[in-house]
Amino acid sequence: MKDDGKIHISGKKIAPNEQGVVRLSQEATEILADIANESDWSFKRIVSEIIVQSIRRDLITFDR
Repeated sequence: MKDDGKIHISGKKIAPNEQGVVRLSQEATEILADIANESDWSFKRIVSEIIVQSIRRDLITFDR
């Protein structure tokens, strides 16, 4: 993360694997588990909401 408070992602094309699954790092999995333990939402719903809100709030910048 740079000093602008946004998430910076390098710009490139990717495709999910055949099952549409994205593998998370151990750190991200542990954080997601902490969030899920505080919520009655599913992992899928939590991750989807984080992604959607990040885009809607313009928190992601693609560095190309």
